[in-house]
Amino acid sequence: MNLALIVAAGKGTRMGAEGGKQFLPLAGKPVLAHTLAAFQQASSIDAIIVITAEENFDRCLSVIDTYSII
Repeated sequence: MNLALIVAAGKGTRMGAEGGKQFLPLAGKPVLAHTLAAFQQASSIDAIIVITAEENFDRCLSVIDTYSII
């Protein structure tokens, strides 16, 4: 089984990104949505695991729901 492990627990403080760089928009979608979609489309990946800070858990779920990432 091949897993994709996405570490999205940063706060983005050095960059000044409120809530973390993973939530910054890139071409109209959060960076996390692009990352998840890329792994979802990879035939060699069987499962995706996102590591995030507890305070960003609901926000990560929102990205997954909003962009229909399963």
